[in-house]
Amino acid sequence: MVDKPPKVEDAAVAPTLIDSGPTAPASSSPHFVETIASSIEERDSASRYEMRSVIGRGGMGEVRLCRDARIGREVALKVVRDGGGPGTDLRSRFLREARVQGQLEHPAVVPVYDLGVGPDGAEYFTMKRVRGASLAEILERLRREHEETRREYSQHKILSALLQVCLAMDFAHRRGVIHRDLKPANVMLGDFGEVYVLDWGLARVLDGHTTASIDVRTSRPTGQGTILGTPGYMAPEQAMSPESIDGRADVYALGSMLFEALTLLPLHVASTLEGLVASTLRGADARASVRAPERDIAPELEAACVRATALDPGRRYASARDLAVAIEAYLEGDRDVALRRRLAEEHTRVADQEADSALSGEDEARTRALREIGRSLALDPTGVAPLRTLARLLAEPPRTVPREVAAEAAVADAERHRFGARVGSYAFLSFPIYLPFYFWMGVRDWRLLIAAFGPFLAAGFALLAASAAMDDRTRSARTSIAFWLALLGAACSAGMFGPFVIAPTLAAALTFSFCMLPDRRRRAWTIAGGALAIAAPILVEWSGALAPSYVFESGSLTILPRTNEIPRAATFATLLVVSLASGVIPAVFLGRVRDQLTDAERDVLLQKWQLRRLVPE
Repeated sequence: MVDKPPKVEDAAVAPTLIDSGPTAPASSSPHFVETIASSIEERDSASRYEMRSVIGRGGMGEVRLCRDARIGREVALKVVRDGGGPGTDLRSRFLREARVQGQLEHPAVVPVYDLGVGPDGAEYFTMKRVRGASLAEILERLRREHEETRREYSQHKILSALLQVCLAMDFAHRRGVIHRDLKPANVMLGDFGEVYVLDWGLARVLDGHTTASIDVRTSRPTGQGTILGTPGYMAPEQAMSPESIDGRADVYALGSMLFEALTLLPLHVASTLEGLVASTLRGADARASVRAPERDIAPELEAACVRATALDPGRRYASARDLAVAIEAYLEGDRDVALRRRLAEEHTRVADQEADSALSGEDEARTRALREIGRSLALDPTGVAPLRTLARLLAEPPRTVPREVAAEAAVADAERHRFGARVGSYAFLSFPIYLPFYFWMGVRDWRLLIAAFGPFLAAGFALLAASAAMDDRTRSARTSIAFWLALLGAACSAGMFGPFVIAPTLAAALTFSFCMLPDRRRRAWTIAGGALAIAAPILVEWSGALAPSYVFESGSLTILPRTNEIPRAATFATLLVVSLASGVIPAVFLGRVRDQLTDAERDVLLQKWQLRRLVPE
């Protein structure tokens, strides 16, 4: 949250200023505001205004919500605070504010309805009750990223409001009034599109009269030449000599508000009043691209902020209307093409430098280069140079995988792993469909048959559990258990037709399938396990631990099964079904993997095709 700058709550109006406009307005121009008027007659305010509640307090008085009994409407009644008796400076400034505000008949100035003296002798004036939110409140909610505020107050809407404020100030300047306390807290956005400039208590009027001013540090009268206004928004010349300012001081404040509305940062940042004044006198960098690069501010608006807040008044906009024209031109789509191209070239130059660093191995430079390319293209969409730099970066991927890409790849790998586990579980759990064929052949040893089929069923349940696991480590562990169980079943199947018929086919199919899983670290162990499942039954028979499965006589090979009988028809049918299943099931699984690889290859080729068309020949 950005600290709000301190406000000068109680300050008198400074003496006559030197106006940059004509000394005598033409007959067709509106006359200057008059601050000297006849005495106020006491009226029966107690019977006319029904007090409801207090809605605000300030340095000079209190604002109350009242009901005007004569007209039947709610009004805001401002009454001078205690100590503002007849003849006091507070009273004269209070009446001055009422008359200044009342004579500035502009849609962005709250109209004054009545001016009088209450039964207690205290002066008051009534004005329109304004409903809405101050620009300060809106900007604060935007800083907190309040979603409803972001939807209701777009940048276009806030700029349109500031445009109205600029025009209102131009109207006031033409009538000889300088606000001297413009800031977001003194701009109200109504609920129905109204825009109001509030708090004219520090307004300076070209009327030839002078009053004492108040020192913002001591709150004591110090004579002419002291500070009036709110540090952080007041112009440098206003901080040094309030009596010498003209309308360009308000232009500076308008520029400060424009900068804050665009960047959500105050133009001047300091924790103390003295620090804000010192920053004001030094000057602040009003370039949004430097202070808030993430906000992506249009260069025309940045240029307007820089010019409006120039340290030298002579380099600012000559009037508030000139600033309004700049904002209006942006809102209507008028763009400074030359300025945008110049800025685009600068962003492209920085992008080229960052791209060279990125291609040399500095991965963070790639992000900076892409950001600069985006800014360059946003300023000048027709630029070819940034497109060429973009093509260079896209043609050569980063040497190390970025965290975001690694995270996305991990999610994709996990999904493929779960898919493979589901397919494998269905295949293993379908093994009981082969049992009728073995029953048809005739079972010699039920223990060996269970030893062959039991591990496959257990592997199916393990893979089913793996497909449901969300944790990578748990899923990988369950898959490994399923793999070794399946290899055990494949090795035990050697008891049916010996180690050279079904067992090697099953072991090879298992090895191929499990090697397709995304975990590369286990691939070597998978291949080694498949080889072991093929070699183990052969080595066990050669060692003499089991009776031989084959007899070689007179050029013939005789199979001596241990698990089952081998009648002609049943054996042919069983071997056919098992052989087909051993080939079809892995083929379906590998075909799905091939489809995924084909899709990925097509995406890469399409990307290359787009890159070739990204940059004109």
